[in-house]
Amino acid sequence: EKSIYQLTTFCLSALEILEASPKYELKFLSNFNSKESIYEYLNDKGCLAGVPGSGNYAMAIAIFLTYKQKITKSQKYTNLIQYWFDLHDKAQNPKTGFWGKKIRERHYWGFQNALHQFLIYHYHNKPIGYPIKIANRIISMQDHNGFFSMYPGGGGCWDFDAAHILISLDINDDNVNTRIM
Repeated sequence: EKSIYQLTTFCLSALEILEASPKYELKFLSNFNSKESIYEYLNDKGCLAGVPGSGNYAMAIAIFLTYKQKITKSQKYTNLIQYWFDLHDKAQNPKTGFWGKKIRERHYWGFQNALHQFLIYHYHNKPIGYPIKIANRIISMQDHNGFFSMYPGGGGCWDFDAAHILISLDINDDNVNTRIM
């Protein structure tokens, strides 16, 4: 499901850029027609608890809801997208700005997972809560060579995700640690 949903979201994004649409109806999207189904899905996948890898699921469902809102112009999907944000805002950890409270969600896995939700916030022009906490947390994980990976020598995904989040936050504040190289 994860790889299929991820590929589907990438294809939907590409089709939007090309000003095209899917040839066939995406019938599985009817699984996401209510607040209950959205909550159940996000909860089942651990999205609101910050389970590593769950950010992809949270991103996918938000992209599906956005797609449905665009093609139907229905207030129902506008409301469901807002519900997605309400759930995420409520579950966001105020100490880190990520989702989850376990040690693994407070550090590397936390920001890498959260990137997926942050992309949705950015797309919908919604403010991301706790931006200074997020920036300081990520910068504190930078190693002496400037990498953000759990492993020496960096890691493409971790380094990209950290840089992308820090740039997207667009913070100009003296409360942010400026350790970045």
